[in-house]
Amino acid sequence: VVSIRDGYERGLHFEKGHNIGGLTEIESDSANSTYFCFKYDDEVFENTNISYDFAKEQLHRLAILNTGVTFNLTYEAEDITHKDTFVYQGGVREYLEELLSGHEHTEIFDGECTYTGRDKVRFNEYTANLRILFSFCKDKSQINTFHNYNLLCWNGDHTDRVVQIIQNLLNYLHRGSKLTKREIKEHLVLFVVTNTSRAYSRWNDEGQRSLGNEMLVDMVREAMNENFMKNMYYNDELF
Repeated sequence: VVSIRDGYERGLHFEKGHNIGGLTEIESDSANSTYFCFKYDDEVFENTNISYDFAKEQLHRLAILNTGVTFNLTYEAEDITHKDTFVYQGGVREYLEELLSGHEHTEIFDGECTYTGRDKVRFNEYTANLRILFSFCKDKSQINTFHNYNLLCWNGDHTDRVVQIIQNLLNYLHRGSKLTKREIKEHLVLFVVTNTSRAYSRWNDEGQRSLGNEMLVDMVREAMNENFMKNMYYNDELF
């Protein structure tokens, strides 16, 4: 690990979980940046056969969630070398716009909030960040939930609340309609991004594939504020 900050380059080297040689420090005129070099040790890892597609997917996701940070991938295996660069200056929103490009879709809703509290009385207070972006698309659907830079394959209770609020408002605006969540999801492109201290994530399952955090559920309505209501009310394309 090499970190360049304020005219100094500081580095740490690890082998088999132990620091080797301590902290190194030299002067540097390079721009502030951080570098990670990681080599799998077959004495530590049972499987060191990491596919190119897996490595590409991981760095692509990190680029989406770290606005403006450039991730360079060099993958070498069996006389084949792949080189890729991932960067999204507009972060998650830019990626959403990329997905929707060329497809008929509604205006993107983008709402976020930060809240300090607790999801149950007996738990300690902590701070959570929540961002919700979505659009309705005629021929595309996708729902992604990211928590602490990880993609949750089973989403979470807070993501279900987003869909529920959209369902309730659409059915309210069109009295007599009975749109189901399934019908809404068929045309919904939705990203829900959250960050909390890892200790306060609150999982629905042992595999950490779905969040059950009650405070995040309560934060959804705050993030989907009056701008969301205006977006839904005035955007005739939805209807």
